[in-house]
Amino acid sequence: MHRTGRGKSMKAPEWIEDGGYFYNPVTHEYIGWSPDLNARKYYVPDTVETYTLAELTTYVQGLHADRPMTDEEGNDLTDAQVATRVSDWLDLRGN
Repeated sequence: MHRTGRGKSMKAPEWIEDGGYFYNPVTHEYIGWSPDLNARKYYVPDTVETYTLAELTTYVQGLHADRPMTDEEGNDLTDAQVATRVSDWLDLRGN
């Protein structure tokens, strides 16, 4: 996310097709998704971090360890439930 204009308005970079997930309150970063190189016709900066499913799951479980994610009833998720959320999120985007 980056600031737009003079206010506090934020938006994902143009090359992020679906962003704003798995917020890290320490670094103020979000996870977003862009198609693989062979499925897009635009440039994504080389400095952008990419994750495999396993790497993303580990990253999100680290966030969960610091600030537990909850279900709809407010109950803390287990690590397995967090892993399922990450996997489902990625599956919805065709990966």
